[in-house]
Amino acid sequence: MPTIHRSEMLEESRQITETIQTLQQRVLALGDQRRTLWADLSADGVTQPEIARVCGVALHTVYMQLRRARGVEQSEPTLQANFD
Repeated sequence: MPTIHRSEMLEESRQITETIQTLQQRVLALGDQRRTLWADLSADGVTQPEIARVCGVALHTVYMQLRRARGVEQSEPTLQANFD
């Protein structure tokens, strides 16, 4: 069995770290997309319990994500007003 050198181990570590960072960024983007979809569904009258049931998540998760989405939406006009 060949000996793995430090430089090879460091390179493998760098590649793994890069992959983890890429996946973390993708997960964050998917979370934003899901939050937007849930907000749209809620605005269309779909209940939070139904969203939670269909998506297989806790009701509290839906509640908190919708609250977060509304918080972002409510704060955006204020931020834009400060830049005018």
